[in-house]
Amino acid sequence: MKKCARCGLVNENKAETCTSCGFTVFEEKPPHAGRTKPGPESAHSGVTAERHGAMVTLKCRTPAEACLIRENLESANVIALLPDDEEMALQYSQKGYVELEIPAAAYDSAGDLRSIVEFSAPPPPAPGIGTSGKLLAMLLAAVIVPGLLIFAWLLTSYRKHGEETKAKELKLWFLIGVGAWVLFILASLAFSL
Repeated sequence: MKKCARCGLVNENKAETCTSCGFTVFEEKPPHAGRTKPGPESAHSGVTAERHGAMVTLKCRTPAEACLIRENLESANVIALLPDDEEMALQYSQKGYVELEIPAAAYDSAGDLRSIVEFSAPPPPAPGIGTSGKLLAMLLAAVIVPGLLIFAWLLTSYRKHGEETKAKELKLWFLIGVGAWVLFILASLAFSL
């Protein structure tokens, strides 16, 4: 059994979408027996916030928690920006949380909201492909047909999973590898003359 990350309904393990709301993201662990749907007080614990200029980004643990917080904020006439269902599912599967944005002025004036939200430092920059990934990218340039296929597969995979930093580094080091092999071939031709 797996629990829908949006509405909390328990679905069969083979279900690809929630039978209640059609959401495609499920929580990894089934709900504990006897646990009820969280109320507004319990849903907010563990929410963190980051200030970005005139906006505050709230990081909610689940899509259901983000929807609940948005509903509570909107009932208090606070505009809350939440991604659509597809982007929310992607964000939750990649980052493990859902971002909800509200104006900083509204956040500052909502004392009860500030008391339950923990501020956190901005996240560190996304890690790159590392030294082994750089070497692999350069070697892929040397083996033309399989190298291009593997390069294209890795590049698409990084982009599909939202890892733009890794995709850019892979492309850069692949092109460096191509340049190095072209220089090597030109040098060997020049010395053989």
